Amino acid sequence: ARSAGRLRTDQALPELLRLAVGDDAPPVRIAAVDALGEIGSEDELRKLVPLAADPEPLVARAALLALGGSSDPATLAPLVAALDGDDRATAVAALDALVRRADPRAASAVASFARASDVPDVWTRALHALERMGGVDAIAALVGIAADPVRTAAAVEALAGVGERDAAWVARGLDDADVH
Repeated sequence: ARSAGRLRTDQALPELLRLAVGDDAPPVRIAAVDALGEIGSEDELRKLVPLAADPEPLVARAALLALGGSSDPATLAPLVAALDGDDRATAVAALDALVRRADPRAASAVASFARASDVPDVWTRALHALERMGGVDAIAALVGIAADPVRTAAAVEALAGVGERDAAWVARGLDDADVH
């Protein structure tokens, strides 16, 4: 299954999807999901959405990571929903997918995740996801999070890494009296 993904064998798509959804062995399902994620067809990725909530956490994580390669708005909701789940590793997989995707529509959810996480490596990754997303909402969230003494250094580092297109939003945010 994984080699079909590396080779981008479109003829294998129906079989990969059948394995991802219906095989009894989680490792087979995971390999099929990984291959579908590598092939990256929006149609096939959309079919992985139900697997993002699979009862087998390893399958769900693989599906979430694969959805990170999609730009289809219909595949964003499961990533955002997984950030609020009980399983930290699954939430981190969703965060990693959102970092890859860099979709500014997820900024609010990623900011909430960064504020709620008690694991520095995890909330730092969330701040860098906001940096990568850019846009007014992501920058406003970073500026707001920078007021938290525990997260200040990481938020400032993320703000320093935003691109030129977002520099004006950073300046406006830093002019806000609530930040000081």
